[in-house]
Amino acid sequence: MIWSIIFMSMLFLSGRSELLTWNRHHQTCSMDINMAEFGGLQDFGSRNAELNFTCNDNSYLTYMRGIIKENSPSEYYTSIFQAIVDMYTDLDDARKPRIFSLDNSNSKKMKLSEPYSSNTVLIHPISFCIPEEHVLRTVPAKVKPFGRVIPGMQSTYFDLVNETQYYEDMEQSLFAITFKKGGWDCLRHLEILASGSLPLFPNIKHCPHQTLTAHPKKVYQLLLKFPGLDLQATRTGLHTMSVEKLALSPPQLDSFGSEAYGAITAALLQYTRNVLTTKAMAMYVLQTMKNYSKGMITSANPRLVLYLTHQDHDMDKGDYMTDFLLHGLRAVLGHSAIVDFPRRDGLYKTAAELNRTSYLARRQQLYGGGFTWGLTIDDPLGTIRIGGKSGTVSDQNKAGYVPSREPSNVRRGIEEGHFDMIILGSGHRDGWASKLHFWDLVCKHYSPLKVGFVDGSDKHLPRKLIERYSPCAGHLFSREGYVD
Repeated sequence: MIWSIIFMSMLFLSGRSELLTWNRHHQTCSMDINMAEFGGLQDFGSRNAELNFTCNDNSYLTYMRGIIKENSPSEYYTSIFQAIVDMYTDLDDARKPRIFSLDNSNSKKMKLSEPYSSNTVLIHPISFCIPEEHVLRTVPAKVKPFGRVIPGMQSTYFDLVNETQYYEDMEQSLFAITFKKGGWDCLRHLEILASGSLPLFPNIKHCPHQTLTAHPKKVYQLLLKFPGLDLQATRTGLHTMSVEKLALSPPQLDSFGSEAYGAITAALLQYTRNVLTTKAMAMYVLQTMKNYSKGMITSANPRLVLYLTHQDHDMDKGDYMTDFLLHGLRAVLGHSAIVDFPRRDGLYKTAAELNRTSYLARRQQLYGGGFTWGLTIDDPLGTIRIGGKSGTVSDQNKAGYVPSREPSNVRRGIEEGHFDMIILGSGHRDGWASKLHFWDLVCKHYSPLKVGFVDGSDKHLPRKLIERYSPCAGHLFSREGYVD
């Protein structure tokens, strides 16, 4: 059960006896727990089905349902509140996988109980995600209607050393503009949501069903009709847009408008934390692989995962989908449960980064200046590179196997089956003059139902990649959909 991951993650920090709280859809849940009653964390995880907890609707949900029931002052608020109430139902529908036939290009939605054959592959949606530490707990005070940044207009951008100012600007703004760039999925959507601002997405109505599946797209469309908002914008290029008009009349919300805005923003903050954080996305991937493994994967809380990625000069600058998913896996499972090979340098901080000068210089070499993601976590496996000598290693795993990035040790882990799951986190980098290590070994020693493939490309997942990787990877995740 996915609950065990949530509970165990929280208990690791909670001490012997404490009140635990967590979010579940539109609710906040709580539970009193005394670790002494369970004989420690391991026993707790095995007995989670016996636990009693309570969940209560959040105040924003009670408020919205009251407005819907009593007929809101305007049809608009009834519509957007209902769209927010329905967000998690819509998410469940959007995340249903497709069965892709290798015999022909026809695909269809799949029910969990529906069988699939050796000539078909499951394609699951996946989206960019954001580290949980960036998501605000409450709606911040607002001092202006719109954020400063207009995507594609360099004159509105913040300097690469001013990440804090970038976030503060969004926090202080009622709305912030975003739009489709190379792909529909974009980190800026998440940065706006995490900051407690509301995204204005001018071209969202054209977004295909297969992409941005984790986002509340119905809500985004309705935000463009917010009372008093006048936004006229045109996309002028792949990464540019022209904003002809951007105004809110009156510039300050009235009493009801403020209450409604606060409720909408609170709901989207909780949704972001529940669905769009790196931790939440990693939990979704783990649970999905277990659910569709035909029993080959026995737990969504694996003891050890191998996270393979392609290696090329461009990957050294970072890759959002690849690095955010790894960030989430480490947050969910703990550092000792993941071996990433090769090392994702842009994600890890080292002792040298304690010096602000070297930190900023290295950050600016990363994609997007490293905003939101670069050099953010410690590396438990040391700094070993391909062909190097072993650095620090984690605790001993099953059967005396000690995980590390030393190539011969990774090879041994694959050959002896020490990894409970293997995930290729950079499927979209295939064909970039890149090298992928150990894939032949994975194909030889692992069932496809224990192997995942993640495509984070700006484009649809092409049929040729499906055909190339699906013989060895039974769980395909695609960010921008796939070619039907």
